[in-house]
Amino acid sequence: ILSPNYPKNYTGGQTCLYSIIVSKDYVVFGQFTFFQTALNDVVEVHDGPTQHSRLLSSLSGSHTGESLPLATSNQVLMKFSAKSHATARGFHFVYQAVPRTSATQCSSVPEPRYGRRIGNDFAVGAIIHFECNPG
Repeated sequence: ILSPNYPKNYTGGQTCLYSIIVSKDYVVFGQFTFFQTALNDVVEVHDGPTQHSRLLSSLSGSHTGESLPLATSNQVLMKFSAKSHATARGFHFVYQAVPRTSATQCSSVPEPRYGRRIGNDFAVGAIIHFECNPG
């Protein structure tokens, strides 16, 4: 999914809705391969088909490489609000359908952007530890 006019700058004063639907036996896993918005422009990603569904993430600014939490639904709604007159390049969002099984979902736990995941035990009920990079 690309923001309007990507890779060139989007224009301000617009709101865009993107609906992602995968097969019912799957959930959505996504990542921004590029993300750059003006500071007052926001992308909200909801775990479900409406803006009232649980909020997975709300991003603004620069977040390239940002993985989203794994959705619990086979539908995700993304809302891009470009309210400011300042513009930026926008975003490139990629997603995949992941089988709705605990084993698969646990193996999909991403590394944090400024840290690392400790250990490889992703069994159901296991506790996953993370640590931040120094600085």
